[in-house]
Amino acid sequence: MDRFMIHLKNTGYLPHDAPVLLKKADQLTSEMHAIIRDTRVSKRYLEFDVSIAKEYLDLLVES
Repeated sequence: MDRFMIHLKNTGYLPHDAPVLLKKADQLTSEMHAIIRDTRVSKRYLEFDVSIAKEYLDLLVES
């Protein structure tokens, strides 16, 4: 597995939403054999620390 940082535009989440986003991301990626290690929320971005096999990376980003 490789490790990636995925950055998404924040459309209104606050730092206290990070645990909920982490749980949701984990649920959405359960079929992809991904590990969502951490989620960080800033004013501009959502950042997900992800371990996933390279062959599943495109599927993850498109989801």
